[in-house]
Amino acid sequence: MRRLRIIDILFLLVILILWHCSEEPSGPTSPVETITVAAYAGDSGMPVYLAKELGYYRQNDLNVIIKDFESGKQATDAMLSGQADISTATDFVFVSNAFSYSDLRTIGTISTAKTCELVARKDRSIITPKDLKGKTIGITKKSIGEFMLGRFLLFNDVFLEDVRIVDLVPSELIQSMTSGQIDAALTWDPNIYIIRNKLGKNAAHWTAQSGQDFNFILITRDKWIGKHFGAGKRFLNALVQTEDYIQRNPAKVQAFIKKRFKYSDEYIAYIFPRHHFRIELPQSLILTMEDQAQWRIANRLASQTKVPNFLLYIHTDMLAEIKPEYVTIIR
Repeated sequence: MRRLRIIDILFLLVILILWHCSEEPSGPTSPVETITVAAYAGDSGMPVYLAKELGYYRQNDLNVIIKDFESGKQATDAMLSGQADISTATDFVFVSNAFSYSDLRTIGTISTAKTCELVARKDRSIITPKDLKGKTIGITKKSIGEFMLGRFLLFNDVFLEDVRIVDLVPSELIQSMTSGQIDAALTWDPNIYIIRNKLGKNAAHWTAQSGQDFNFILITRDKWIGKHFGAGKRFLNALVQTEDYIQRNPAKVQAFIKKRFKYSDEYIAYIFPRHHFRIELPQSLILTMEDQAQWRIANRLASQTKVPNFLLYIHTDMLAEIKPEYVTIIR
């Protein structure tokens, strides 16, 4: 009888332990780490924001802090000064800094886009691109606008020496164009969209990308990768999840972009088709970076005379462990 009681008690204890364990919330699979992202607060950089909205960072045991910047150039400057771990910017911002920072790394793209245009004031006698000779043109130096301006002018038989370049951040470009302080500007949307709407019929504009998309990428430094490989991998995994959500829910994504960045319905309808949101590391990225580096060297805008070996600047291991088919770079 006493033996039966002991067995009963042990049985009850087992039941209680199992019940207690089932009631406890399961803990994280790895320690929660904090990543600070200096992000371009606009459509091209949207996936970083959407991942946070959807809770994908939390699902991957991350606390992601996002700091807003009006250009990828400014975001990357912040990352390089130690204000963030990762920045989002165009490939040209990366290339522009690679000459001075050999430890710079990209771990993946988040989008490609065609949003760059040159807009000019017709009241400054600018009707065709050739009329830009002798005019004052605003750009954000070290941004994709600088590279696109150089190519645009060359294709239209105008040289950089033929124009006066003014270095302005995007908000200053808008203000300077509408007030008439500059004659033209080469920038990206929504800046172009705003300027064109403000100038109305006084705006002349031309696409500046010649059918070539720019890459919007994730930028960090080699030392951070070495110390936070696991966190970086989980960060990319959250963005891969976000990419899948974007493909399955375009209407919801457009609604998010509108709300997060305070865009109009008209602008969303105009800009969304100009983007392709994908987390990848394609072979074409290397070719684009080499072309951009050669342009900087040719125009004496680089501290070196040799194109960097960008294979050393592109970190493929993180993304390859998550989605190997997304990495097509040949080493």
